[in-house]
Amino acid sequence: NFLQADEMLNPDVYLALADQAKKVGLPIGGHLPLQVHMRDAINAGMHSFEHLRNWNVACSSKSDSLIAFATSMIERGKASPGMRLRSSIQAAINQTAYDSFDAAKCDALITQAVAHDAWETPTLGLNVQRAFGFDTTERFQKWVPYLADSMSLSWSGTAPTPPATPGPTRTV
Repeated sequence: NFLQADEMLNPDVYLALADQAKKVGLPIGGHLPLQVHMRDAINAGMHSFEHLRNWNVACSSKSDSLIAFATSMIERGKASPGMRLRSSIQAAINQTAYDSFDAAKCDALITQAVAHDAWETPTLGLNVQRAFGFDTTERFQKWVPYLADSMSLSWSGTAPTPPATPGPTRTV
């Protein structure tokens, strides 16, 4: 058993959940919330970070301004579906995060993570699934029924093929 964090949690909610998790003895894993510094998540007791998401922001010399920008996008996009909003935030900040990589800052975060027994679970198998097509082997397919309904169809290898993207249109 563990408490799973989500990227869209605001810092106050995340820290309250982390505090409660400590009180009842539950570890915290999941996604680093976009509005929470990784150092604060580690200090709050997060032990498992998933999918390599948001390490780029954590290791950026501009992490404070990137987190502030993500926070402003979340405030402005409250009416948007969470997954779409999260994707648009990452699209807006990822390149700046990569371009401003700070090796010393990243080394310090890794040292902090090791000291607090926190780790990264990259979930590369699912990313490979997206990049190279459906894994229709029994070894993979036996897990598909346990995925969320929104994912199980697309990962079952039976998802309908999206229509071809239409070419440019011309008006006369």
